[in-house]
Amino acid sequence: MEALNISSTKSFISAKVHQLICEIGSATVSQEEEEMLLKMCLDEDGYLQWGYLETVVFHGIDITADANKFEELVRRLAPVCQAVHSHVASLSMEEFKLRYYEQLQWTGMAEVFIESLEAVRSNVSVGNSVCLMLLTAALERSLGDIFLTRNSPCPSMLKDLLSTEELRDIFGCFVVFCLRVLIGPPTSLNLRNIVWHGFAAPQEISVRYSSFLLVLTASLGVIVGKKIPGGIVPHRQPLSFPQICELQHSLPDFTDTELDVISNLFSNSICIAKVMLPYWDAAVQYYREERYGICVVLLLTQLEQSLRQVFASANGCPHCVLTAESTILFTTFDEMMCPALPDDTDNLLVQRVGMSFMEMLLDLLEHQEGPRLRDHISHGEIDILNISKDIANYVLLVSSVLCVCVGPRKDVCSSKGSVILDKLMCLSTSYTSVFHPLSRLKSELTDYIARLTSWIDLSHPSHHALEHIPWCTYTEENFMTSSVYSSAHLMLAGSANEQNISELIRCLNAFSDVDSLQSFCKECKLQTLFRPRSELEVVALLRRIVRECRVVVTNVAKTATDRYQQWCEKNLRSRQRNNYARLLNK
Repeated sequence: MEALNISSTKSFISAKVHQLICEIGSATVSQEEEEMLLKMCLDEDGYLQWGYLETVVFHGIDITADANKFEELVRRLAPVCQAVHSHVASLSMEEFKLRYYEQLQWTGMAEVFIESLEAVRSNVSVGNSVCLMLLTAALERSLGDIFLTRNSPCPSMLKDLLSTEELRDIFGCFVVFCLRVLIGPPTSLNLRNIVWHGFAAPQEISVRYSSFLLVLTASLGVIVGKKIPGGIVPHRQPLSFPQICELQHSLPDFTDTELDVISNLFSNSICIAKVMLPYWDAAVQYYREERYGICVVLLLTQLEQSLRQVFASANGCPHCVLTAESTILFTTFDEMMCPALPDDTDNLLVQRVGMSFMEMLLDLLEHQEGPRLRDHISHGEIDILNISKDIANYVLLVSSVLCVCVGPRKDVCSSKGSVILDKLMCLSTSYTSVFHPLSRLKSELTDYIARLTSWIDLSHPSHHALEHIPWCTYTEENFMTSSVYSSAHLMLAGSANEQNISELIRCLNAFSDVDSLQSFCKECKLQTLFRPRSELEVVALLRRIVRECRVVVTNVAKTATDRYQQWCEKNLRSRQRNNYARLLNK
């Protein structure tokens, strides 16, 4: 296990990608050339002149044959992006809205694009990265909505979406070609993945691309108005996260003092590179300002970045995970949370951060019944501007626990407000999964037992008022003479010895022995990390059984309640009274 030493690292982008984005993609032109480009590439309303871009800027480029020659494509596009940025920078916020807001409406998220521009114009050093994250997520979601107007299943990956015939048919081949240069495959500028996977340091990517994408998105709105009847695009509803309520008992509501302690923890964490620290500081500040969506966006991307460093250190593979490579898949949460590496050796990240923290990560990011927050938010499936404080608390908690698990550069546990540090350290060793299938089975079984127990409190006539067998518990004596004994004897294949009978009696006494069963479910410690597939298949079957049992219990309770009400009102016919009595006999 290698030492974790990233304090002096200045960039986490590989040399080839850095050259494409930060050198070729950041080349400047003279003011005269910029003004000439601006006159030619934007029309009088400020929208992109696609014809000029295709015939002049990309003259001689075959967008079919040369679509993967991204160095040359970026070299030609970068000056245009610079000119467009100068145009956007010259507009006030009101002027920008007046000119572009209406044509951003096709996305269904115009406010997100306005928020992204406000972020890039703020005095925060991470503003450009925030802008790129917000607008790429919103743009991806909007392009998916457009794609769905053709009644085809939408690809889950942006690079696949940009390769579809449906988008080329709606926007035109050249427009989609430009999108692929900016946010397409790993060999392109790949701006979306670079920022969303936490590779770009603050101000490492030129602000020109934020401005260009904003104008490009508005220019797409012009095309949508011509291609879609009325320019109205049906939009999918944003996701919500009711699962978060199941975690509220463990989510602190951070005070200003505790936020100071957490900021200090971030500043002294050995898993946070100094060059990335502005992201963490900004996340805490956005939390203080109650702008929880941006706080969550920043924390999730930097949680992945920092965890990648710990993963590299634990497994001794900095050569393949510390930077974003254009020709190979870089390491993401999915790979880091696998039990084994691609060569089938054990993933030593678990040893470094502990099983409890891995459970927290899987609950937050991976388990199908959890929020899977990173995937949903990065693909624009969430209303970022209205993310709740509970979600921000959850992500801030997990991010803080990582720093506690890996350890600070110096002792910060003696600082004021260490109560919150004690809580974080406790969670780092005691957290149990909430959203793993085994945990869900335990929760559903507990709920089923509670519903079953509620039967004893159902109102019913006395056995004198309506002839039925009084409710009682079984003893060995009355069990041996009961109607279920013969069935039990048959079930036990003739081996109904004393131990078997005692066990059956305990199971049949549902009302008298339920406390111990509930206690067992509550105290049962489950091993949920990296369980075998065969076990999960059994768990899935058991959950189906428990769900069906819950349906039966609920239906019986409802029927018994309805029949009792009818009995009290003397509305039961003779046959219904007999059926009611038989129900109570059971």
